[in-house]
Amino acid sequence: MHFKDLYNLVEEQKLNVPAGFNFLCAQITDGNHDVQEVKVWRLVYDPPRRDAQFMLFDDRTSAYNGEYLVADISYCASLESDAAELLFAFCKELMHVFDPVEDRIDTPEKFRQFLRDLQIPHLIWAKSGSEWSTGLTGWPFCCSAPRPSETG
Repeated sequence: MHFKDLYNLVEEQKLNVPAGFNFLCAQITDGNHDVQEVKVWRLVYDPPRRDAQFMLFDDRTSAYNGEYLVADISYCASLESDAAELLFAFCKELMHVFDPVEDRIDTPEKFRQFLRDLQIPHLIWAKSGSEWSTGLTGWPFCCSAPRPSETG
């Protein structure tokens, strides 16, 4: 499944409310995408923070089993005070399932390079294209306004 496929599925529903996060998860995990499961974790920080994080990992139970990818989304409990912000955080993080494979930090060398890049803050922002794109792709699922195709 590609982002466009998910967008079209949501558009076909002709919803007058934002697409539900559970609906989006169900569409992604229904077998047409590499991700088999989405887990959500509520975290409490002191002092409170207003952010969420995404992690993709292989959770196979045996070396003989096939790949079983889990999208792990953790969010700060303080986001619960604003339902719209929480929905946007969930949708934005969920859109990381569409990140290109080459952007994943899934090898020891990519991890070492990531740690080196962390030492140069402006370099991290220059390389974080998926952070910008997930915000843009997650936004349409949070809106209840008519989509362009419905306005004639």
